[in-house]
Amino acid sequence: GTIFVEGDVGLNEMKALNRSSEDSSPLIIMSTGRIILGDNESAFIRAFLYSKQPITIYGVKSKLTIDGGIHGESGDDPTQ
Repeated sequence: GTIFVEGDVGLNEMKALNRSSEDSSPLIIMSTGRIILGDNESAFIRAFLYSKQPITIYGVKSKLTIDGGIHGESGDDPTQ
């Protein structure tokens, strides 16, 4: 399925997102705001993430397996 969010999306402290059989469709998340992935010690994500803003991925203590894709617009300031 597809989820459209007007605003920011935070994907934190999760174990899986749309983890199911190979025959099912991946999840699609489209956001007008930022998408932030962080604090996921070991997470499996089966989705396509699209944002009109930059996407932030924190990977210091995260281990992410992504089956799908990620697209975010480039930002002028990498700290935001």
